[in-house]
Amino acid sequence: MLLFNGSALASTVFSNLGSGDTYNVSVYNVVRGATADPPFGSADQAYAFTVGSTAYTLTSVEAALSFCGGPNIFLLGCNAPNQINLLLMADADGAPGSSLQSLLVNVPNIGYPASGALLSVPAVAPLTLEANSTYWIVGMSPHSESYFPWLVNNTGHSNTLVRHDSGPWETPGPGVFPAGAFRINGDPVSAVPEPASLSLLGVGLFTLMAGRTVWRGRVRTKGRGNA
Repeated sequence: MLLFNGSALASTVFSNLGSGDTYNVSVYNVVRGATADPPFGSADQAYAFTVGSTAYTLTSVEAALSFCGGPNIFLLGCNAPNQINLLLMADADGAPGSSLQSLLVNVPNIGYPASGALLSVPAVAPLTLEANSTYWIVGMSPHSESYFPWLVNNTGHSNTLVRHDSGPWETPGPGVFPAGAFRINGDPVSAVPEPASLSLLGVGLFTLMAGRTVWRGRVRTKGRGNA
């Protein structure tokens, strides 16, 4: 299921979008399959983000994406499968680690080049994003001939890594490389009392109920004595 615009009820966990959900419509990073743009091979993009002081349950992911397909986009036009795989991944020493959730997004075939669209896809399973923790959003092409421009943000977020032909994650090169524009949405996780707090609460309630029982017993006894 593909949605346009984010959840109206969820909170923003992280966003690098500008005011009014803007992003740079003329600059992009490339997610592509192995045969989409010969002879360069495949390219995966990864962008880090850190959750604030509140934990959230993931509800949706939004990304500014465009699409064109090969097998050679500059010669044969946009005719490849238009699904991109967006993955939420744990952090492993400053690089994407284990995959936590995989989301397939159908990207409209709007030609190349294009300014893209801010697309939203809902979470497919419960996933808690822990407070003060770093995660990665990763774009990969599940089809070798597909090519996806990921339009970059206009707010200065630049925590970017790239991987070619399933090799190691690395910085794109010297200089600053802006991250693709995206937003993570979620519902705040309610605080759960510590076990010790629950025990104290139980003792307090028991004492209160016991006191009320004794007091009521005294009232009833006094009432019978006055009858």
